[in-house]
Amino acid sequence: MGRLSFNDIDKSKFISQVYKVEGRYVCLSIEKTVYSLTSVILKVCLYLSKMKVIFAITILVYIAVVFTEPIIEPECPDEDGPNATLLKDPYHCDSYYVCVEGEPILMKCPPGLHFHDALKTCDYPRKAKCKPLPLPSS
Repeated sequence: MGRLSFNDIDKSKFISQVYKVEGRYVCLSIEKTVYSLTSVILKVCLYLSKMKVIFAITILVYIAVVFTEPIIEPECPDEDGPNATLLKDPYHCDSYYVCVEGEPILMKCPPGLHFHDALKTCDYPRKAKCKPLPLPSS
């Protein structure tokens, strides 16, 4: 039998940890067999260490993407029309946005009034019938 190659080794039997035991480096298998670090065994241990790191990063990215709520940003037209573009604030009833050259500018209604999206003006809350979205958790 010739020398072992990287592909000859069953990587599922290794714990990807390198230990120093009695002055020499070893890699531990699941069956608690200690392998001296030949270059092939070292490659297996390092390969598995990288796989654990890649797996952990993948899980963290997945969690970050799936479990974070997107913040709804107002979308203004690129060019101003003859009338001002007014957009409701999805999170606060007492504010709205005015679009200026494609950029939303936050504005507040006078105290006690809510933005009426259909009429594009500040109005009494009972007429505006605003239902704000809950703020995204951070």
